[in-house]
Amino acid sequence: MKNKDLLLGLVAGFLTAIFLVPTLINTGLDSKLPYEWPIIFIVLPILAVVGLVVGNFLGKIVPLVWQFAKFMLVGVLNTAIDFGILNLIIFLTGVTQGIGIFFTAAISFSVATVNSYFWNREFTFVSKKKAGQNFGSFLIVTVIGLLINAFVVYFLSTYIFPHVIANPNLRPNVAKLLATVISLFWNFVGYKILVFKK
Repeated sequence: MKNKDLLLGLVAGFLTAIFLVPTLINTGLDSKLPYEWPIIFIVLPILAVVGLVVGNFLGKIVPLVWQFAKFMLVGVLNTAIDFGILNLIIFLTGVTQGIGIFFTAAISFSVATVNSYFWNREFTFVSKKKAGQNFGSFLIVTVIGLLINAFVVYFLSTYIFPHVIANPNLRPNVAKLLATVISLFWNFVGYKILVFKK
């Protein structure tokens, strides 16, 4: 593992903590944590580096594991960005369901996607192509992922979760979590096979 990987792991962990703050505050989870939540600025960078070290070790046995570990780290960062922006917009607008949440989810997903492109291009898949050469195929895979993600958030937040989750600010977050898991697999396969193929 290169020093660059360790440094990027620390940066990704720290950025994840920054974008996690709006989610903790908007959902009220900041007051329910058993510890002072600012500790995430120390814990998450350390966990990111430990995850990379383990992924690198296991990657010596199965090379795909190292690449998937980096993809997962970038995915955690993208998820934090996605959730952070989603919760910031919910906090500012009060919109938690209906067509408004579809657009809110699309905006937050789009910002996370731009971040995803650069991190995956330079860190996970290390593309030799010039920046932008594979952006068209990245955009196609990502737009499909965006539609999957936004639709799942819209559907669950509007039709299912109002009946099972009392906190309206929590509904889109639980929906976004499920949408992220679904789109994670689509994105990894799409990026590996179509976008950043060697």
